[in-house]
Amino acid sequence: MAATTVATVLPVDYSTWARVAAGVATFLIAVARALDFGARWRWHLNMRSRYAVLLDRVDQAALLPAGEQAGALHRIYEDLFKVRSLERGIPGVSAFSNSLPGGS
Repeated sequence: MAATTVATVLPVDYSTWARVAAGVATFLIAVARALDFGARWRWHLNMRSRYAVLLDRVDQAALLPAGEQAGALHRIYEDLFKVRSLERGIPGVSAFSNSLPGGS
């Protein structure tokens, strides 16, 4: 990133478009690193998958015999509590911002 920045600001005989492209690339790399979209994106996909699995288990519990439904729903509720406790672990978010009122 430093080399791209230097290439952008050095008064060399590069074309203007090359310098603009280098500057835009520098900015986009800095934003991507600062916000860490990769880790956040994967985290959100994983959370969505966890909730989808819980919804599938609720549908399956409806098909169980009446005597087994209560136990299955209790286990689903326990797993829901575990998944909800993971919501505080968003990558790139400080511990302080996760403890604000209204948070999960």
